[in-house]
Amino acid sequence: MTTMDTRDSHTGAVRTESPKLQMDGGDFDGLYRDGDGGEEHFCEWDEGMCDEVASYYVISFCDDPDCKADHKQYYCMRHYALELARKLEHLRECPGYDDADTADARRLVTLRHIADWGHLTGIR
Repeated sequence: MTTMDTRDSHTGAVRTESPKLQMDGGDFDGLYRDGDGGEEHFCEWDEGMCDEVASYYVISFCDDPDCKADHKQYYCMRHYALELARKLEHLRECPGYDDADTADARRLVTLRHIADWGHLTGIR
């Protein structure tokens, strides 16, 4: 479970809390259960046109500290693999890791880039 430390501006006390997340564009619970079907998404590859039906997703959090939404992008199998490879390559040289001096801080930097990924189980 992801947690973030926040400091109370009046008392200076540090408290650890889990962010409350809202899905970008609505509630996705139950959309992709086996047998349920769900709505189709097309590949959202940003480096060119792709008219393939998406069967994979990647979730990341934006850099806005006040944003509680996650951002879900959909990809065909080919672009899903390329997007994961691109994100992993970036993480090797990410400037955010320079300031991340603990395992929790590095985990939060990673979650900003890629918080979840996988197959949309209702899409074959």
